[in-house]
Amino acid sequence: MDTTLLTTCRYTGKTRVVGSNESEFRYCRICGGYTDKTVGSDRKTVYDLTVDNAVSEVRETISADNLLHQEQWRCSHCGEPVENYDAIEALITSSQTLHDSAVEGVAVGEYAVGSKATFQTAIDAAQAVVTADDSTQAEITTATSTLQTAKETFEAGIVT
Repeated sequence: MDTTLLTTCRYTGKTRVVGSNESEFRYCRICGGYTDKTVGSDRKTVYDLTVDNAVSEVRETISADNLLHQEQWRCSHCGEPVENYDAIEALITSSQTLHDSAVEGVAVGEYAVGSKATFQTAIDAAQAVVTADDSTQAEITTATSTLQTAKETFEAGIVT
């Protein structure tokens, strides 16, 4: 079987390249296909219309609440829903930034000694859910909630 059929998004025509643009794709656990994660996002659409033998160009923005948004999380190969990682990926990024900029100590504005390691463990656990090809939406939602709680706990541990 030609694997490029499952690594090319049928909606956008983009092809997933290992080590290059992998993060731009969503994996379908049902058929093993990949769909470009920008499917369904707001986009500019251009129509060329012929009016009185003259070509005119009409531009419109298709909003995210349109039908395309409903297809945003559907596999381009089998049509089944694929998981939405946007919230957890954003939370991982902001959590890692907070972690990396935090300083442990006893001075005002520093974080309790050992709290960075605990927080990093929570970040790593969330990242493991993102990188696993078989994560369900329920697991993603739970990991997002768990990381959010860990972030709030970490932020509350700042020395005042």
